[in-house]
Amino acid sequence: YCSTCVTLDQYCSTCVTLDQYCSTCVTLDQYCSTCVTLDQYCSTCVTLD
Repeated sequence: YCSTCVTLDQYCSTCVTLDQYCSTCVTLDQYCSTCVTLDQYCSTCVTLD
């Protein structure tokens, strides 16, 4: 799982696998939709509805 997000950039500081989501993002209703394996970052955060 992504442990934290960098607030301004809306990126996760760490990710484990491509199918795991960010537990903490810029806002409580957001999660990371994709992880970049080489950089170990989530590429995007999306809003939960």
